[in-house]
Amino acid sequence: WPITNTNISVENYDGVFTTEQYLEEYQNVIPKINLFPSEQDFKKITMTIQGYNDIHAVLTKFSEERFFYGSVSSKDEALKIVIDNINCTYHLGDEFVKSVYNRENLSSSYFGNHVAIPHPLTPMSEETLVSVALLQNEVYWDEEHAVRIILLVSIAKNNIKELQFWHYLSIFLENDTLFHDIFSTPTFSNFITCVEHALKIM
Repeated sequence: WPITNTNISVENYDGVFTTEQYLEEYQNVIPKINLFPSEQDFKKITMTIQGYNDIHAVLTKFSEERFFYGSVSSKDEALKIVIDNINCTYHLGDEFVKSVYNRENLSSSYFGNHVAIPHPLTPMSEETLVSVALLQNEVYWDEEHAVRIILLVSIAKNNIKELQFWHYLSIFLENDTLFHDIFSTPTFSNFITCVEHALKIM
C-alpha cells in the first residue's frame, strides 16, 4: 500500500510493500512493487512471506542465459564473463560491477571444492540471480586456490528471507560428488539436475 504515515513501525509487520518510489528512511527494508503488480512482484511477495519453501524456488535463480562453459585465460576474464551474463538479462550497471570487484579485493571469494562465489558487497538487485561459469581449464582465484566452477551470486535487496539462498548454495556445493557429476556432462541441463539431486538428499 502507499505509505502516507512516515511514523509507521515496519518491525511490527511480517511484510511491507509499497508503490512509492521515494522512501529513503525505508531503503533496504520495504520492497517496492508496481501499482499494477507484475508476475515478478507476486514472486517477490511470495518470497517475503514464505522464503525458500521448496527446491524449485532455488532452481529458478539459475538460467541458461546466465550459463557459460568454455576455457578462459585468467580470473579477470572469468569474472567478466559471469558479470556480462548477468548484465545481458538483468542490467545492474557499473555500480554492480564495481561492487563485485571491491568485494573481491577485500578477500578471495574462493569457497572450496574448486568453486568461487564472487558477489557484490551489498544486495543490489531486485531479485536473486546466479551467473554460472564451468571452466574447461583451471584458473587461479587467489595465490593458493584454482577453480573450475564460478557462481556469481546477486542476492535480492530489501528481503531478509532471500539470504536463505546462501544456505541452500552451501548445501549443494559441499556435496562430495558434485564436481565429478557436473563435469561428466558440462551442460546447463545437467548442472541443474546435479543441483536438484544434491538438494533432495540434504
